[in-house]
Amino acid sequence: MNNPIVSDEQLVSQTLSGDNKAFEQLVTRWNKRLLAFVLGYVSDFEAAKDIIQDSWIAIYNSLGTLQDTKKFPQWAYRLVYFKTVDHFKSKAKIKKQIEASTVIETSTENDDVEINIASFLEELPPLQKLTLKLFYYESKSINEIAVLFDLPVGTIKSRIFYAREHLKKRIKENKYEK
Repeated sequence: MNNPIVSDEQLVSQTLSGDNKAFEQLVTRWNKRLLAFVLGYVSDFEAAKDIIQDSWIAIYNSLGTLQDTKKFPQWAYRLVYFKTVDHFKSKAKIKKQIEASTVIETSTENDDVEINIASFLEELPPLQKLTLKLFYYESKSINEIAVLFDLPVGTIKSRIFYAREHLKKRIKENKYEK
């Protein structure tokens, strides 16, 4: 017999009813995608796994606040996004990121422009970098990003604009340095 595929909505409802197996199915279904999402912004695999673990705990504990079970994916991504931002906000992590970007910049002085662009991306504030990567690397629309972060479209447009301006300025500076 074939088992029918259970929807996310059904799994959320079953989890809220106390069915831990349903939650395990949600984790199995979404863990790799959410981990890949975090790895787009955190280069340390162990840190990304920690963020995901914290996120799943938060998802489980907050599942009762999800008003529309059909929106579980957007809600989960948003929660993971905030956990990723928390990661960047911690003082020790910010210090580590600054040190890492300094090493990248000095080691890529004679490399091609593409690598310099990667180091310039690392200079951006975490929220701008995250928004820019979603827009360009994951081809998310401005509206999708706004829904994901629960922010106005204008805020997303502003983040993309200022991030691009920073990159243009750094690329221009880099051309004149050589």
